[in-house]
Amino acid sequence: MKRRLFVFFVFLCIFCWNSSFVFAQPTWTFNPFGKETKPRQYKDKKLGSEKTATTKFKFLRKFSQNKFSRFNYFFNANNKLNNVIDIAKSQQQDDYTSLLSFYPYSLDNTASQQRDLDSVILKCTSGILLHDLRSDWVDNMYLLIGKAYYYRKQFDSASLTFQFINYNLFPRRKNENGDRIVGRNYDPKLKKISIANKEHRNIIDRAFTLPPSRNDALIWLARTYIDLDQFGESAGMINILQDDPFLPKRLKDDLNEVTAYWYYKQNAFDSAAVYLERGISAADVKVDKIRWQFLLAQMYEWSGQFDKAGPIYSKVSQKTVNPLMDIYARLNNAKMLRHKGDSKELNYSISKLLKMSRKDKFANYRDIIFHYAGELTLQQPDSNKAIQLFTKSLLNNKSNIVFKNRSHLELGKIAYFQMQYKIAADHYDSLDLSHLPPIEDSSLAAERKINLRKVANELVVIEREDSLQAIAMMAPQDRDVLIKRMLKISNKRDKGNDGAFNSGTLLSSDFNNGNNGGDLFAASTKGEWYFFNESAKSRGFNEFKTKWGKRDNIDNWRRISSINNATNMNGGMLDPMGNLTDTAKAAGKPIENTYDALLANLPLTPEMLDSSNQKVATALFSLAQLFEFDLHDEQQAIYLYEIYLQRFPTKLSDGEIYLGLYHCYSRLGDSEKAAYYKGLLDREFPDSKPYKILNDPYSLDLLKNNPVISKKYEAIYYEFANGNMDSAYELKRAADSLYGNNYWTPQLL
Repeated sequence: MKRRLFVFFVFLCIFCWNSSFVFAQPTWTFNPFGKETKPRQYKDKKLGSEKTATTKFKFLRKFSQNKFSRFNYFFNANNKLNNVIDIAKSQQQDDYTSLLSFYPYSLDNTASQQRDLDSVILKCTSGILLHDLRSDWVDNMYLLIGKAYYYRKQFDSASLTFQFINYNLFPRRKNENGDRIVGRNYDPKLKKISIANKEHRNIIDRAFTLPPSRNDALIWLARTYIDLDQFGESAGMINILQDDPFLPKRLKDDLNEVTAYWYYKQNAFDSAAVYLERGISAADVKVDKIRWQFLLAQMYEWSGQFDKAGPIYSKVSQKTVNPLMDIYARLNNAKMLRHKGDSKELNYSISKLLKMSRKDKFANYRDIIFHYAGELTLQQPDSNKAIQLFTKSLLNNKSNIVFKNRSHLELGKIAYFQMQYKIAADHYDSLDLSHLPPIEDSSLAAERKINLRKVANELVVIEREDSLQAIAMMAPQDRDVLIKRMLKISNKRDKGNDGAFNSGTLLSSDFNNGNNGGDLFAASTKGEWYFFNESAKSRGFNEFKTKWGKRDNIDNWRRISSINNATNMNGGMLDPMGNLTDTAKAAGKPIENTYDALLANLPLTPEMLDSSNQKVATALFSLAQLFEFDLHDEQQAIYLYEIYLQRFPTKLSDGEIYLGLYHCYSRLGDSEKAAYYKGLLDREFPDSKPYKILNDPYSLDLLKNNPVISKKYEAIYYEFANGNMDSAYELKRAADSLYGNNYWTPQLL
């Protein structure tokens, strides 16, 4: 008999298992928090949930209901929800240069998958309604519904669902009035409250069911309150749960995770780091755990605990499979060494980064590696080595506009503070201001970009005129030899495919090629590989250049930098960007690389020399004013004003040089020097406009409230007020004849 019952039981299990995949379930419209409306053909048919109160929950019913709820509904809904999170993680683009987001996905990405989340809610609601409510999976499906609302960013609905689980799935206890009691006072002396419930699970429950979801719902409710910015409510729940003796051990890490999230959202990174370190094992997969470790190190770094951040960065570098995270972990670990003041460790970190750049797996990230190696080198400090590394970053940068921008910005800053303004102008010209680092002042970069180009243009004028004057002062025979040699070099360089000469420029680099006539390379050696044969390499290079012309594989800013660093001989026809200047456009003639054309540009007559000096003086004065008013660099402005005084002591621009020096020294707090130049201005230019600007600024603009004029018109006003009309009219006619329309004109209409 027992054997027959066993066979029948096995047959029934197999039948139930197969039937779960054969029979389709009816559909209906429903409201998870309201009354469901059945289709007409099922209107009089009871749902499984409606039989709960009238049907005994025996072993076979419990077994079949649990199996159907688990594998037909919970399993599919849970997989779909996990798939939503996985897709959101894949769409997440972490920026390791700033603080990472707390979770490896954003709720915006999960909410965009509304159709899948609706399907989760539909499956769970169907699983609840179609089966006995005494099933072991009802609470788990309610929790999935709450999570789905949370990931849809419908936090109100999510909190209602979690509260429903909290209130309705708590062990039934009632007070004297018959009201449901949720929670207990487990220690009256300490006045401590427990809101969690104990989990009594035997071996069978652990093997075939999930833990009850009520305790999970409490933690999810606290997380929902955090995203609703209801930090008080979430803090109350977190504090109670932290001291709750009935909270299961399996949820301790989850509670620490939510506590860390609570502090993170309020930018209390030191406390967030403490709790995240305790709950880091709550991560579902190893990749997420390593990401949390990186975030943990970042939070320790942001809170100034560099001794804790460094070892964690080192662990992340050893464990991660993400090459980009590896780079930033190594870099940030090196930054932590800076705070120790250990130069040897800093050098070691730089060498490790450079060693990384030689590995094939980091080939696509060499621009980032070289850039950050340059930043670390600046901390040594070693500007020359940093320039080399930033330049390598640019050479290895293919399409990363962010790091191309950063490298140009660093090179521009270095050149600016080294007073290499033309090079700085080229780098600032290459900036895309929309991709500046967050810590940079975009308005300052935009101003420098404009002003440094003006500075570079003035420097080109000064260097060109000085070079032309230097050549003009040479002995005629030496000058002729130099010009002919320069023409020869220029023609070789600029010769095109068809033998025609391009309209190029002669640079000061052409002066320095004194070895053009000789062969610098040794004769060919038989049997030597081509790339080791310097003579063959040189000959091939010259043949290529003869056929195709010189075409360097360099960026525009580097090419322009080379042009600007050399003293050119274009006679003012090309600007630093290689375009025709206004002078060239006005002349309406092409640039000629001929002996007569170059000789005609030299200031060989007194008139041409005076014109050249005037160009230099104008450019020098403009430079000084650019530094004074636009770049706000008074020291450099003083330097240029004083050079002007040395070179052109008789061209003082009606005292404007003295006025500029007075203002610069005044801003720097050097009252003695300021008084000295004010005295020079007062003595030598008493009737000039700069003198009036300094001593009587109101006389320059009568529309302003000049105190002298104001006193006279106030007297006229009092005459009107006292009834002396004739006297007032006479005084007003006299004042108007002297001052015309001014501040008082509309006052006395």
